[in-house]
Amino acid sequence: MYYFENYHLLYPSNDHAERHIIGDDIAKQFNISILTNFRQYFSDNIQIIAYRQQLFRELDTNSELKEFFDYFKEKLDILNDLCQNDKNHTQGIEADHRVRDLVVLSFYTELIKELSRRLDRINLTSSAMLNFKRIIAKISESEEFNKLSQSLGEISVVIESIKSITVGVNLDAQLRPIEAGVVSFNSEYYKSGEWIDKLLRMDFSESQFSCIASMTRLSKKLSFEENQQFRTAINNALDKVMTDAVKSARKSGFRALKEWAYDVLRLKDELDFVVEAYRLIQAMSTAGGYYCYPVLKNDGNTEIYGLYHLMLAQNMPFDQITPNNYILKTPHKAIILTGPNSGGKTIYSTAVAICYLLAGLGLPIPARKAEITPLSQIKLHFPSVNANQYKMGRLEEECKCLAEIQAELIPNAMIFMDETFSSTGAEEASMIAEQYIERLTAAGAKVLFSTHLHSLAKNLYDRPEFSSLTVELGTYKVIEDSPNGSSCAERIARQYGII
Repeated sequence: MYYFENYHLLYPSNDHAERHIIGDDIAKQFNISILTNFRQYFSDNIQIIAYRQQLFRELDTNSELKEFFDYFKEKLDILNDLCQNDKNHTQGIEADHRVRDLVVLSFYTELIKELSRRLDRINLTSSAMLNFKRIIAKISESEEFNKLSQSLGEISVVIESIKSITVGVNLDAQLRPIEAGVVSFNSEYYKSGEWIDKLLRMDFSESQFSCIASMTRLSKKLSFEENQQFRTAINNALDKVMTDAVKSARKSGFRALKEWAYDVLRLKDELDFVVEAYRLIQAMSTAGGYYCYPVLKNDGNTEIYGLYHLMLAQNMPFDQITPNNYILKTPHKAIILTGPNSGGKTIYSTAVAICYLLAGLGLPIPARKAEITPLSQIKLHFPSVNANQYKMGRLEEECKCLAEIQAELIPNAMIFMDETFSSTGAEEASMIAEQYIERLTAAGAKVLFSTHLHSLAKNLYDRPEFSSLTVELGTYKVIEDSPNGSSCAERIARQYGII
């Protein structure tokens, strides 16, 4: 029986364990360094996202639960290392296998007991944690688990009681050693036989655990091979002592029960993500920013108010950041964003994409309030990500990359493009961009296109499926307005004295 076979920290059930893989370009462009393992968990399933939101809300407000997850991750990492070490030693003497089994099982049983104790002290509300607590309770209360714990306890008593061994050596007529063996195991340490001990303990000669002649450390007197032979002999003797206890434990099926230790490791990847995710939440709070858990919609509409760029907040005082709004509602399918050079168009586009990404992971987003229709796919075409990808001319390179994006589209995707087609003349670029965006929207995708192609924005301004945004000069404020036709290139050039 596998207790965690149908349980997930991040999914309500196996039936919903779908994964929308997003590309490496997302990870590179967003540079969310705290999250190292997020791409496989992106989803547009509202039930999945709501399940995660419930867990992260609870983590956000429950310090005891945060400590629990830190403890669980630390111990699960150790258990994983123990199990990996066990897998890497598929061959060897039976005694070694028994010892490894005992180590893995002892660690596992103590982990389950401690998890049960800690969970009993925490007030839990999320479905993920309530279900997890039920599973831990079911394991710890099971007859098999308690038999295993008892058997391991008996073995521990046997092993821990051994403090020293008595070695017997047979001699020939010339008092030369001819054979040696372990005579007995003792529950106390022997006394060294040094002269100072004789002075301090007048009953020295009466103790059977006293040495007549002092022995030095083996490693100083024996070669490596001799040390190995000696240790093997001792280990074989210890193994014989452990045999009865181990046999008793094996009657409880502990080799089969060892699979339970591997079973709990199913949670490791999801646990790693959860721990990283709430550290990201803490980073948002530490940066002085606010955040919210978006209301989830399925009508295609999205409204985000007071959004800001997450990474920007970690690198500058929060009161210097200009928050913005983002609204994409039916019948709009694409947004054309124009504005001055260095006005914040790229920052805005990336901030919106990060909100969609975090929402699809079940995490809070850097905004005051939001209603979001989750995306099934996020695609980027940013020069900083895609440049020189194909080692060809800039326009040809862009066209090849954009063809791949179009071919990989799935329903309910969104493409974020920044200064695409800027490598060719404005007239041709506007014509190509307009036709490409029309193809994307016809395929059911949404688009946020940040550009200096003001003619493109003007051509699309009056069409109902397009929305026009512009950045106000010198404010970083993004507003809904008609394109003003200027990128302020001359002003920037004069500012640096090149004209």
